[in-house]
Amino acid sequence: MENVEETGVLFFTDKMDGASLLEYAKRLEGCGVHTLWLPELLGREPFSTAGALLANTETLRIGTGIANVYVRDASSMVAGSRTLAELSDGRFELGLGVSNIGASATRGYKWIPPLQKLRQYFDEMEIASIEMVKPPTPPRLFVAAHGPRLLEFSAQRTDGALTYLMTSKHTTYARKVLGKDKKLHVGQFVLACGDPVLARKIARKAVKYYVSLDYYRREWLGQGLEPADFENDGSDRLIDHLVAWGDVKEIRERLDSQRKAGANHVILIPLNATPGIEPDYNLLNEICK
Repeated sequence: MENVEETGVLFFTDKMDGASLLEYAKRLEGCGVHTLWLPELLGREPFSTAGALLANTETLRIGTGIANVYVRDASSMVAGSRTLAELSDGRFELGLGVSNIGASATRGYKWIPPLQKLRQYFDEMEIASIEMVKPPTPPRLFVAAHGPRLLEFSAQRTDGALTYLMTSKHTTYARKVLGKDKKLHVGQFVLACGDPVLARKIARKAVKYYVSLDYYRREWLGQGLEPADFENDGSDRLIDHLVAWGDVKEIRERLDSQRKAGANHVILIPLNATPGIEPDYNLLNEICK
């Protein structure tokens, strides 16, 4: 499709030390990765991490995938993202999301329905933006969205949406809701492993947490899956829907299907066929070159 961007990468790096994290960013830049996405869990703070990575790279874009709107107020979110965009010559991207009830409870936040929370938060960001200096290249703004209401919100008030663990069927649907002019960033788990038993074992462990979440299950039911597919941490059919495993050719075909369905930017979440705290650089080199 038109306006397809290069590939991004999201990988959980909290087990890396600081020097290894900087080397990770430089290696991704050398692989030809377009954007490195940083999650916000209970480890490193993504804005300060983004600043360090931007300062130690030259062309790599850094995005939050996603910054939790419960963690910082709207004024801090605007100021932080604009500062990073200004000081990096526009290489910072702001991905926002509400996370989930369990994660909010862990942090001690009172849960608000997602659409209500985002509407309130975006209104507050707009007010805060009025008094702030605008960088020459402001950060593009994305929201983590899967269901119709959040996708419609993304179409109305952002540069596009971020999806995660969704099939190309959902990508087609999301593109229709967003319209042709909005960006659609699609997170895709990938694993270079041709052994079905081993591949599904690794993949099942990686997605086990998400299979337990009701809002992911609702979306998967709309994509042709059935309740039985959620039993025992996920059926083979569910795992095969969520994780692109196999050789490089097979993985590329899955990524191409996401792009043909409407993704502008595919975010790789690389799994390792062997134990380790770093991504499969051989796979990334093959896919991103």
